[in-house]
Amino acid sequence: MVAAPTACGIIQFSITGSNAVTTTFPAASCGTGLIVVRGGAATWNGTTRVLTLPVRIKNTSGQTIEQPIWTRLPDTGRLVTEPSGQSPTLIVPQTPADSIFADKTTVWLIGASSNLAIGDSTIARTLRFKVTSPVTSGQLAFGIQTNEVIVGMPATAPNVRPAWPSHDSSKTFDGLSIKRVLLINFRAGTAVSEKQAAIDVVQGSVVGGSPWITDAAQGLYFVRVPWATTLQMLDSASKVLRSNAAIASATPESFLVLPGRRPNDRTSGTSTWKASDWTFNPDSSGGSNWAPEELALPLALGCETGRPSTSVGIVDQNFKPGNFGLNVVGGVPVIPGDPDTGPHGSSVASVLAAGGDDSVGMAGSTWTVSLSLKALGFAKTKSKVLAALDSLMKAGVSIINLSLGLPIAPTANLDTLMARPLCLT
Repeated sequence: MVAAPTACGIIQFSITGSNAVTTTFPAASCGTGLIVVRGGAATWNGTTRVLTLPVRIKNTSGQTIEQPIWTRLPDTGRLVTEPSGQSPTLIVPQTPADSIFADKTTVWLIGASSNLAIGDSTIARTLRFKVTSPVTSGQLAFGIQTNEVIVGMPATAPNVRPAWPSHDSSKTFDGLSIKRVLLINFRAGTAVSEKQAAIDVVQGSVVGGSPWITDAAQGLYFVRVPWATTLQMLDSASKVLRSNAAIASATPESFLVLPGRRPNDRTSGTSTWKASDWTFNPDSSGGSNWAPEELALPLALGCETGRPSTSVGIVDQNFKPGNFGLNVVGGVPVIPGDPDTGPHGSSVASVLAAGGDDSVGMAGSTWTVSLSLKALGFAKTKSKVLAALDSLMKAGVSIINLSLGLPIAPTANLDTLMARPLCLT
């Protein structure tokens, strides 16, 4: 594992004008590890108060390392320096994270899926931060780490595996194989020079391996083939390798096919829900459907998409018809006079029960459910809330989403309702 010295991951910024900012990055000679360096000019938008930082990672570790590089920003890594005493929560990441750890550490992957030579730096990735007034200066302390990689051809299969093939973005589109990776078994007695010559034909390089349990001198070599990004390309490269007398076998590495489902819904506009937009790995979430991906919803949908016997209720201000309509019991209650063309109730109902894989709208958390809707209107009184809850519970609904947008003090009647078997979300 190769990491950055603490001082080599710190970026300082100072807002000097309505659209001007100065930044200080670590010196290019900082430490002997990984260094965060400029990827371009930083910018400051005084109207939106967004700081834009193009960032690269330079490798001064003395060894070749693998990309992408894990770049972490913990809560403790944000610091307001001017004016002093301000909360670090005034500096908020805006760039979608590739992962968010349980301790709220934000993680971005920087660099392409390849090796990074000594002295080289990654391609730039743009990170954006909302800097709320009155902050004028601050500091971002990143933690950076990655794995060292194999250089050259080992005499025997190395017992190491790089991290990047396990990332969802490394899968081919069909989800069956890993991009750019072949598993190669050389014939016993093959010289190191012959092994190297064989993979040179496909521009390959060894990135890991797995020795046989029964014979440590033999085993599989993980070989990266940079141009083989589809299953067809991987198959072509493996055919070329298998024609070499030094190679006993050469195959793509296959994934265990997860019982997931990639819905195909709205396919046009700025927000799309195409089948190709979905990933099975929460670490790769993004786009319009990032939230369902964070919950691993595509994997859940591979097991079940819902059933009519499940009864759920929603109590909200108002509703308009939507892609959840086929699941509604008794129709969609619409109170006229609401200027909001997309009321909150409809948004909740869509997230919960929009039909999926139907080429329209979005994909809900469940596609088949008995959905009961109660519209409170603009005057959301206690009596209306109690009546709606009582009606749903008498109908046998045990899961209810109650969205009021304002506090309602508990009453004896509400306490009584809450004492009964009920899940309010």
